[in-house]
Amino acid sequence: MPVSNLPGAPLGPSDPTTPLPTSSATNPYGTPPTAPLPTSWATGTADSSTGYVQDRPVADAAPGTGYGYASAAETAYAAPYSSTPYGSPTAPQPYVTQPYVTQQAVRPTNQLAIIGFICSLAGVATGISVFVGIVLGHIALSQIRRDPNQEGRGFAVAALAIGYGLLALGVLFVLFWVVVLASVAGASSYG
Repeated sequence: MPVSNLPGAPLGPSDPTTPLPTSSATNPYGTPPTAPLPTSWATGTADSSTGYVQDRPVADAAPGTGYGYASAAETAYAAPYSSTPYGSPTAPQPYVTQPYVTQQAVRPTNQLAIIGFICSLAGVATGISVFVGIVLGHIALSQIRRDPNQEGRGFAVAALAIGYGLLALGVLFVLFWVVVLASVAGASSYG
């Protein structure tokens, strides 16, 4: 039995010195198709001379290739991957990132300044929380002076202004009633 008839035997002549035929009639892969392809098969443009679809236009196509593509040496940028003549790219698409935008760092607001402001405002109704607002306003101002990365100086100053203003009004209110009661007590005599 000849070696070429065995399963797994190489296809071709049994004599390795015999050259293989090179005509297109014996080419197992055939010749490239010459009929134009529909443009709906790929996203590229159809080349009217060859019928192949290009995935990108090439101004200086390589002469004699018949595919409408420039060789890697003829292009200004030789891609690491090439695409097939039918327009399905084999190269991965480049990764595009958004430009980096820097933002201002948000400085935290001092919590004691906010609480002192609220306590000073609540002092209108309660009267006693004015003292808490004044104390917290002073503590917040000293913390803001030590740490310049904190916001809230306006809240602390407002807490102090409202607190001292309400305290002054409270003192005037008490003095008014002391004078009124003293005058009423002095006007009435028992004898």
